[in-house]
Amino acid sequence: MLLVGYCAIASSGCGSSAGGKDLLGSYTVQISTMGKSDPDVMTVSPAVDGKFLLTFAAGITTDVGTANANGLRMNLDSSKVSLDKQPANIDHSTGYQTGSVTGDGVLMGDGTCDIFLHFTPTGGAAQDYEIVGAKM
Repeated sequence: MLLVGYCAIASSGCGSSAGGKDLLGSYTVQISTMGKSDPDVMTVSPAVDGKFLLTFAAGITTDVGTANANGLRMNLDSSKVSLDKQPANIDHSTGYQTGSVTGDGVLMGDGTCDIFLHFTPTGGAAQDYEIVGAKM
């Protein structure tokens, strides 16, 4: 029983840096909103200041010259994902929009992800995009 307790404590104490390295890489995902879903490839890579970058093969881009020019900047605490407000462009089967995005969700150790992007288009109403998938 003591050994089981020790293993549980040891595995929970890995921290974001150890867990973050295991979560790096590419994920095959579906990006869904308003009843429509588009396939994509999302890549998680390290950035500066302990943050991570989310980049997409298609569908979600950032602009050159912005603070997040290389991808969406993401915070990762254990498996919990959060994105502070930042500019983004979304080209989804529902149409192309430019605006700002925040986000939250999880990148799990089993290689799955479930992330919500809360997108506010310029001059429009907020809309949520769900990103669900698994590591390649």
